[in-house]
Amino acid sequence: MSTHRASTGQNSTSSLSPSEAFGMVLDAAVTVVAAKVERKAAGWIDKLSAVAGSRASETTVLGLADQGLDVVAESGGLAQRAGAAGVKAHLHGEGPTSAALRSVWHAGTPAVKAAMLTSAVAAIVLLALSPVLLVIYLLIWIVIAAVHRARAVRRRGLATA
Repeated sequence: MSTHRASTGQNSTSSLSPSEAFGMVLDAAVTVVAAKVERKAAGWIDKLSAVAGSRASETTVLGLADQGLDVVAESGGLAQRAGAAGVKAHLHGEGPTSAALRSVWHAGTPAVKAAMLTSAVAAIVLLALSPVLLVIYLLIWIVIAAVHRARAVRRRGLATA
């Protein structure tokens, strides 16, 4: 992943804007998490390759993967449990997203459940309202352009008078 750079309009002595700083922090966090996941997945692949190389059956490999994912889920927090549930569901041919969401829902506190429900409702409302919001946004730009043009005409009228 690439890191964000300050905009070219700023000199080297000025500070970053909040959005640029947030972007840089978010980019760094995603890079660190991606590297950790990549290392962990490489270790799992090596272990599974060793088991597969010993002519183990598919059920043996799935059993070993399930045991490993159970250990990962127990040793981590809520996010790690959800990730392990998603990977396990994918290995068994089920939907990983629904399994991860179920895991978070069952292990979550009432505040987590409320946040999940609120975000789902907000997403549905946003999808329903987005065409309306787009029209309102475009109308605002038309009003801004009309006001700008009216001011320009008034300035020209004052300059010629």
